[in-house]
Amino acid sequence: MFAGLFAWGGLMQGKILMLVTSLAGIATIAFAGKHCFRPWGTTASWFGAFLPLTIRGLNLCLTMGQFSAACVGLLTLQWLLLQRQKPLSAGLCWALAMIKAQIAVTFALPLLFPQYRKGLWLGSGILAGLSVVALWHTGTQPIAFLVSWLETLQHFTDLSPNLTGALTNSNLGKSGAFATSLIVILVATTGCAYIAVKRAKPIRKLWGRLTQASISMELAGISAVAGATLFYHGPYDNIMLYPALLCCWLITFRRPTLGNTLLTALITVSLSAPSFIFFRLPGYQMFQVLTWLTAGIVPLLRIASGQAASSSLAIGPRAFCTAKIR
Repeated sequence: MFAGLFAWGGLMQGKILMLVTSLAGIATIAFAGKHCFRPWGTTASWFGAFLPLTIRGLNLCLTMGQFSAACVGLLTLQWLLLQRQKPLSAGLCWALAMIKAQIAVTFALPLLFPQYRKGLWLGSGILAGLSVVALWHTGTQPIAFLVSWLETLQHFTDLSPNLTGALTNSNLGKSGAFATSLIVILVATTGCAYIAVKRAKPIRKLWGRLTQASISMELAGISAVAGATLFYHGPYDNIMLYPALLCCWLITFRRPTLGNTLLTALITVSLSAPSFIFFRLPGYQMFQVLTWLTAGIVPLLRIASGQAASSSLAIGPRAFCTAKIR
């Protein structure tokens, strides 16, 4: 993927393309926010447009040359295309967004559903093919690459609390045996999860609810929170949580209860408040993680109880999103 950015014109070409794609991603995100709030009027729609742009770290994304905004813009297109029943195009967008895998990988959730699975096969095939070419071109052994990646990963795990950091932040991460064991553990965990979904009635029921739900902000919010808590991220990656932020606001607009309002206030503070207010406070990172986890659990419970979707990401001549909150 980097070849497409730098291979011909070098660094200057890369800077120009990164700026253009980042601005296009931001425009796509703002467009999504604007139209999600359109059922509540013009003022609310403009509020929705600017809400994602208040997320802390977006300026760092542009000034530091990060791919976060472009990546999230592609993920937004993925969800729009799924809403229009175009899984192959959606799979392509997801594969391109995997240039920052720690942001995009959990957004494969809807591609696991039977009706969209061919998009997952296409996207995974593209990624596998690019990986084989990259390893062949550089003469790198897959296990050697994985060991190197795990060693590098440890230098980033202090950016934010995350599950992969807890697993790899040890000397074990520097060994080929650990890398091989990690692959085995991931495969075994995936297999066990699949069996659990097939055999455990409560989990099967929840999975059925998920697969029957429309491509909604609840599902997008769950995907965003999963990625934010499972993998490390810098502050310039906070834009990935905009679906969770929009989801909380949309739920509150429809049902302004005390609990909904409190959760919306907390996630807004965690993502949009100026950094100098909170970063030096003890326990701030834990506050962030707990707030984000709650913002992921609440939509999951809504789907499990049949109350989704808060807002469906539909493109059409009348509306981009439909207000279907129960």
